[in-house]
Amino acid sequence: MAFQVELSRRAANDIEEIFQYIEVESDAPMNAARWRRGLEKQLLRLSFLAGSMPFAEENRHAPCEVRQMLFGKFRILYTVKSEVAFVLTIRHGHRLPISAAELNRIWKQK
Repeated sequence: MAFQVELSRRAANDIEEIFQYIEVESDAPMNAARWRRGLEKQLLRLSFLAGSMPFAEENRHAPCEVRQMLFGKFRILYTVKSEVAFVLTIRHGHRLPISAAELNRIWKQK
């Protein structure tokens, strides 16, 4: 089953911030472009694998079911509803789990 992949405003902002960090702060524009292309490929994979990815740690206290897909050092946190994989946020794997309150804000803004 193929899922439509949609990004929350937060996820779209996360992508831009990560891209800018790699491009500007790390002074690596080619790496930034490579990262974005890789992420796009991973999101395409998500459209086919969304229902089979494991639950995220955040699922315990979330307002919705939260799954995760790994992409390098990053975690793509998303939820599945009907035929849509809705990406909530993209976080570096070393960051602490996102709070229930923050997940709730993201969920309500969709």
